Amino acid sequence: MHGKTQNSNECRNKLVWDRCSKEYYVEKATVEEAVYSRVAYFTDGASAVVKLFQCLGIEGNYTLRARKAKDTECIAKSTYKSLEYSKKRRKTLRAIKEGFQDKAEATEGDMCSAGGL
Repeated sequence: MHGKTQNSNECRNKLVWDRCSKEYYVEKATVEEAVYSRVAYFTDGASAVVKLFQCLGIEGNYTLRARKAKDTECIAKSTYKSLEYSKKRRKTLRAIKEGFQDKAEATEGDMCSAGGL
């Protein structure tokens, strides 16, 4: 896949570990709940929390509005990033950055090699 799935997988893993930290020991059930929560979030977006609250009998207008706003913002960012214009801009900026790095290496030499000063 030429690395095209790595960012997507990293994003999903981050959603799990945001809910269930690796720093502390947790039981299997806690990790499973974090995974279920991540799947719901990935599938339904931030509105998944609202659905969970409704199932638990917890209602709140602010929560609903905030989650819808978050979903709308996420969709808008995703749409912008997928536009041809923004893809081309990212490639151009990356090329410029790499050009500066190549130029610095040519004038200063490789600063990261073993024993290279």
